[in-house]
Amino acid sequence: KPQPGAGEISMTTLGPVLTPLETCFKVFPEKGDVLPHSSTTFKVAFRPIYGNAYYAQALEVFVFPKTQRNFRLVTDHTFVPSHCIRPVCSGNTFPPSMEAFTPKLRVPTTRINFPACSAYDRAYQVVEMYNDADTPMRYQLEEDPAGIFRCKPNNGLIMPHCSQLVAFMFCPKQAKRYEHVMTCIMNGAAMHGVDFTLVGFGNACVVQLGTSHLQIKPTCVGSVSTRRLEISNPTGVTVSYEWIIPEGYKKILAVEPRTGVLRGNEKHSLSWHFAPRKSHSYSIKVACYVTRAMVRTLGDTGESQEAVDMLADSLGSGSGKGGERRRQITWLHVYGVGSGGAVTFEPETIDFETLVVGTEVTMPIKLINHSDVTMYHNLISSMPKNLHYKGGEGYLSAFSTKRVVICFTPENRMYYNVTISCKLKTSSEALQTGNNGMDFTGTQLLAEQEMEELPQCNILGNAVYPTLSVLDVRAEGLSSSRLWRELNLIQMNAELNADLSEKEIKWNAAEIDETDPTKVLKVMEVRFKVKEYGAAASVVVMRLKNTGVLPFDMMLKYPKDDEDEPENWVDKDLQGDDEVLLEKILEHKLFICEPRRAHLEVGEEVDLMLSYKHLPPEGYERHEFRLPVILNVCELPPAGGIINTGKQIVMCLIGQTLALEPNLHLPIADSRFFDYCQWGFERTPIGLLTPPIQFYKIENAGAIPFEYHLEMDEVDELNRANHDFDVVTLLDPINGHLDPGDVLYLRWVFNPLQPILHEWNVEFQVVGGPTKRVTFRAEGYHPDPHSAPETTVWPLPLHQVMPLPNQPVLMSSERFCFGDVPMGASIDRLCVLNNYDEDETMTFAFDFSSHLASSVLTISPRMGEIPPQSHAVVRVTLRSMMAAVFDFDVPCHILVKRPPEEENEDLGDDNAERTPASTSSRPQTGQTAVSVSASQKGGKGGGTKNKKRTSVVDLPAPHRGATGTRFAGGGTGKKAGVSF
Repeated sequence: KPQPGAGEISMTTLGPVLTPLETCFKVFPEKGDVLPHSSTTFKVAFRPIYGNAYYAQALEVFVFPKTQRNFRLVTDHTFVPSHCIRPVCSGNTFPPSMEAFTPKLRVPTTRINFPACSAYDRAYQVVEMYNDADTPMRYQLEEDPAGIFRCKPNNGLIMPHCSQLVAFMFCPKQAKRYEHVMTCIMNGAAMHGVDFTLVGFGNACVVQLGTSHLQIKPTCVGSVSTRRLEISNPTGVTVSYEWIIPEGYKKILAVEPRTGVLRGNEKHSLSWHFAPRKSHSYSIKVACYVTRAMVRTLGDTGESQEAVDMLADSLGSGSGKGGERRRQITWLHVYGVGSGGAVTFEPETIDFETLVVGTEVTMPIKLINHSDVTMYHNLISSMPKNLHYKGGEGYLSAFSTKRVVICFTPENRMYYNVTISCKLKTSSEALQTGNNGMDFTGTQLLAEQEMEELPQCNILGNAVYPTLSVLDVRAEGLSSSRLWRELNLIQMNAELNADLSEKEIKWNAAEIDETDPTKVLKVMEVRFKVKEYGAAASVVVMRLKNTGVLPFDMMLKYPKDDEDEPENWVDKDLQGDDEVLLEKILEHKLFICEPRRAHLEVGEEVDLMLSYKHLPPEGYERHEFRLPVILNVCELPPAGGIINTGKQIVMCLIGQTLALEPNLHLPIADSRFFDYCQWGFERTPIGLLTPPIQFYKIENAGAIPFEYHLEMDEVDELNRANHDFDVVTLLDPINGHLDPGDVLYLRWVFNPLQPILHEWNVEFQVVGGPTKRVTFRAEGYHPDPHSAPETTVWPLPLHQVMPLPNQPVLMSSERFCFGDVPMGASIDRLCVLNNYDEDETMTFAFDFSSHLASSVLTISPRMGEIPPQSHAVVRVTLRSMMAAVFDFDVPCHILVKRPPEEENEDLGDDNAERTPASTSSRPQTGQTAVSVSASQKGGKGGGTKNKKRTSVVDLPAPHRGATGTRFAGGGTGKKAGVSF
């Protein structure tokens, strides 16, 4: 009869556990709690059903924290999988005196050889145990006390004519041979035991190198040298290796393959590439990390590896999942020398010096290959848009020289310092076959070189435009400051010195389908003085200078210069009014420009004369004539043609002739900020108790007197819009009378309430004449207590650069800029009048007929004499008791001193007819005769009507010599004048 038995299982856990119920073996209690750091005893009852039989059962004990007994108590952060313990329970129902069944075990072999395994790694073998008997067989495998060999399951029951798979694990702890005999006891009788001999070898993860000191031949900078090295695995275990190159040498040294797997007794050939960055000796210590390879006898798939890890866990390996991967280090010393550059430029620096923007220049250079291999080169630059090459890409044989042409085209005005680098590849074969190693490492080393590490050649060049500037301008009866404003010379200089725009570049290259230059080029209006019919021609003389660093040619181009004369059969009636008027201007030669062409070397000057005849054709007496003339800064080759290299502007010459009618002249504002018939006052701070007075000059430039009236409706509307506050006030009457030559300074007061821009229009109505409409602008602003106020000063020259014919007296300064002057303070300036005539004594007299000038300005002495080859010093004092902004002229009359009539009447008559000697020693090229004007913010200035103003200078039509000469020679002028 079966004898019931009972057993106990003692388990120790860190938390409460539960146990499930089994079949032949009963566990009491089926579940229970195990408190932390305590143990709980479970009783296992053996309740067999049959006698004379063997029983074996594996129990599954699931252990989990008690907090997971219900899904409501579990969160994503506290959930952990349960732990399963599988103890094996066995028993039999044989009586003690009864002999057990004789086992018949059949196994393939009792000697189990494990595959090569590294220390602390694991190897597995599976043995099939077959029961040939007709009765069940119980087996029990002994344990290895050293823990090197293990098996699973180590005991169990094999049914008749059935088999059981038993897995054996080998886990060496040292690199040596292990052998152990494991006995399998069957049916509980030692006499029926079978001995299994387990043999395994523990291996160390090491590799062997062909040499531990790798010497690479001297290599030119910019090329790559390659050296082969063998790496082998002397053990039977599969290992993986990885080369770690120091960070500072990754751009110099490379190996391919960098990583790999070596099976037992396998060899690999490595390619070491050395690309030095500079001439230097290199000693590099490279580490090779060797670990066991993650491959198994069951195959290398992920599913097989997962099965192996599960088997290791079930066998109880102490090294964790997958075992501990121990890493061995093998060192390799690499030596190399970087010699001179593989490819060098000759010369290494190319200086194009000064060149014109947009023009292409070429220069040949040499590429020299100093290495013993064929190099594939490709020239690149830091400015690829400005450089291209002839022969810049191709093959360069060993120890050879190649000629390359550098084509440089600067596109901006700047100083260029362009670096040309030579990108190299190891050889032409590498380019053709596309194979330079497994991962193209040798080519990659060169491709990753920085620009400064490649062979370089510096391209230098100063790209400029030909620069033409207006130095001075003179005209009959007009001050230089007025000419600079009315002729837009400030804007003209700014435009001549500016860079060419995209449109202008295309215009120079004839890439724009447009025949009207005014639609493409900048237009500068040049207005001549308005006179009556038949009066002397209005002449303007400008001194132009080559202020750049390149010589150039200057050309004035009239409309229709490039057009052919139309045939006689062409219908003239089909022409438009503008075209007919243009033909009338050209036919009657109303405008004359001399010279039309000139060549200017660096620093050379030329005087350009522009004139307008007041003899309009019949039927066009009251027309305003306009002639667009292109001022072209170019190059005129001796063979003919034009090379447009510089700036082109359109000078629109404007002339008008009046009949016997009133002529009201109004000032012209700075064309850079205002249009024609606009005027801007100085910016004024808000909140001033006494805002400054600002002046606006009107003049009767005609031959008859007239009455005028100012329409102030918009001024009144502006004041009403500002709460009936007098934002804008005119201190002079709106009606008045002007005789010929009279000048009146209208006094305006601008007192803003808000920091905004105000704008109003005023109509100047002339009785019996035209009405002119002027737009005034003034801006208020918040004053800054930490900064001083600034008055706008016109950027005009302070000195007279161009001496006029018959002008023996020049001033050291003809324009004074006093700046901001405190009210009541006096500011003094000195002016020297130099008489360059060798024979005549000159007299000077300053004209203070203007009430504005006489109220704030004092000149001492006002008149006097200047002996020949001598000078006179005058003091100019400005003082004002009220806030105002001044900008006015003071004429200075220069006359030849006549001898007393009582001494010699004949001599006096001769002197009356004589003019200052033209062969005097007055300044020629490089001397300055300057003009002075005053612009300051001070006190009160009287803006009342002035008396008739005498002419400042009597300038006849100049006598011109060859191109580029100054005005010199005789003349019949009896007085000369300059203005303050």
